Amino acid sequence: MVGIQKEKNKRGNYRKVAPEDKEQIIFELINGFKSASELSRLYGIPISTIKSYLKSKELMYTPLVQSISDSLYQSVDMWFQNLNEMKDDKERKKLIRRYIVNEELFQYKDTNPFKNQIPPTKIFSKKSRIIQEVIDNAISYFNDLQRQDLVYNTNQIEQDLYNTVQDQIEIEYVQQTQEDQSQQNNEDQTQQNLTIQLFDESQVSQFSIFLRDSNFD
Repeated sequence: MVGIQKEKNKRGNYRKVAPEDKEQIIFELINGFKSASELSRLYGIPISTIKSYLKSKELMYTPLVQSISDSLYQSVDMWFQNLNEMKDDKERKKLIRRYIVNEELFQYKDTNPFKNQIPPTKIFSKKSRIIQEVIDNAISYFNDLQRQDLVYNTNQIEQDLYNTVQDQIEIEYVQQTQEDQSQQNNEDQTQQNLTIQLFDESQVSQFSIFLRDSNFD
């Protein structure tokens, strides 16, 4: 099996589990897909070792990290504009850390909504690594929002430009239509005036002929 390596020491052969296999073991244990004894046979490691994975710090803090991270994501949504105006992620991390400290999100206090998710054996620990993890999660979430905002703004600019061009085309079309109509009206009026003039001239000519023919000596 990939990731499982046989090594030799004074006690004989034993199997070293790769990190990705350890994650798979924990996943199958948590979800009840396989028992510890089944996984022991499958990976060739002691049952006690497999059971110890469930007591690891990473797994112990998972519910707390997830809950606080979800809460911070909502805060990042509200702070997006302010965070976006900051110089870099270093400043943003300082703000998020200050918020965590002020809200006492990792403190075992009644005012902390996440109090009951703090592992009993870790109530008084500093939790520095876990705090850094949720800060990093919040920054990653912000960076994703930032990329989405950039794409949105780019699309919006392109849409605005398209609308501007379309508006300009429409304005030019209306103007050209009005000019064409005005020109046509002028041509019609000119033609009408010419027709009237020719008619008048014809009438005058006919009247002159009539007078001439009607002239008695």
